[in-house]
Amino acid sequence: MFEKILSDLNIDFVLKLFGTLDSNTEKIENEFGVTVSGREGGVRVAGNNASDVTQACECITQLSKVSAVSDTIDE
Repeated sequence: MFEKILSDLNIDFVLKLFGTLDSNTEKIENEFGVTVSGREGGVRVAGNNASDVTQACECITQLSKVSAVSDTIDE
């Protein structure tokens, strides 16, 4: 099992990331085959493949940048 903790994310973005009923994180989980959860003051991404975890973290980082200039990160 591989995991990364993204601890430098803005709290407002984290709230947007999880969305209503975790709908946004569910999309990331399904796309990359990982689990996304709030842990240790950040966002924990875990999966069986290091590449999938890295790609999911990059996706979340990019969404954070979008969130900085937009009110939403939904589709």
